Parts: sequence; structure tokens; C-alpha cells
Amino acid sequence: GYAYYNLKQYDKALVHFKAYVTKLEKASNKLFYTDAMLRMADLYYVDKKYDEALKYYNLTIANNSPDMDYAY
Repeated sequence: GYAYYNLKQYDKALVHFKAYVTKLEKASNKLFYTDAMLRMADLYYVDKKYDEALKYYNLTIANNSPDMDYAY
């Protein structure tokens, strides 16, 4: 997902970030989980899907992520 994100191929990046987040939703080890949610929020924002972007920013805040200041 990050490679596509960095290449600005946002549609492809979103597919991979969604798969990663879905896979880790129930996992005990959520390495990079909240960062992936933030990238999904950014991707929705770039695509002007503001409601979806807000949903993932708020989920990051709700999870008390160390990255939650970015979501504000």
C-alpha cells in the first residue's frame, strides 16, 4: 500500500490498506494498524470522500493511537 501511496496511485493503495486493516481488526498484534487507518483516511480525503475520511480519522482517535494528534 505504501509503495502505491508514494507513487500517488491512490486507488491501488486503498485496496491494500483496506485489506491490511481488515486482516488486523481482530488481531492482538496490530503493527502499523492505526497508521494504515490514517493512510486510508488520507486516501479518502484526496478522493473527496470526506465522510469516509472522517470515519477513519475518528477511529484512530477512538483507539487512543499515538498518532491520533495527526487525525485532529
